[in-house]
Amino acid sequence: MFLAAVMRAGREQAPVKVRNMSPNGAMVDTPLAPARGTSVDLMRGPLIARGTVIWSSGNRVGLRFSSEVAVKEWLAPPTAVHQQRVDEIVALVKAGGLPQGDLASDDRAASREARTHEQLVDDLAATIRLLSDLEDDLASCDETLSRHGMKLQNLDIAMQMLRAVAAELMPSSNERVSLAKLEDLRVTCAKALGT
Repeated sequence: MFLAAVMRAGREQAPVKVRNMSPNGAMVDTPLAPARGTSVDLMRGPLIARGTVIWSSGNRVGLRFSSEVAVKEWLAPPTAVHQQRVDEIVALVKAGGLPQGDLASDDRAASREARTHEQLVDDLAATIRLLSDLEDDLASCDETLSRHGMKLQNLDIAMQMLRAVAAELMPSSNERVSLAKLEDLRVTCAKALGT
């Protein structure tokens, strides 16, 4: 079993690998290695399991949950609404923007479209902030840089493209990107994807 999750112990938290899980506990690989008796939260998307460290050996710890968890939910791929919204945004961006329908004659529909556009812009900005935070963390780790240098370059290209698209979608943005720069980013993305 291998599940990516986050474990919080006090004020510290770190990404962890769940190696096995039962309704009452789990074995976790963690850089935190909290001491026996420490209260922890194990998190995966919207799921949270509160528990206590019952043993520790190197970078592995055993957890006993304070209440039973539904292991099946933890094993399911994270299909959170947030991910679905990100997928929808990406599909819209790839398609060249928001879909146009028969909305011109209906003020309420136009208002709904404007809210949807604003919401998508906000979603895109939030996605950029999350990915930027991830990018910073990954780039600050020498081992990650040496093992995944090309993938980190691709992440940087993706971040540049997301920022450019966001700048174009935001009507009040002072950071509009030139068409030439956007085209260069498209070419760079295509090369990174091997297309």
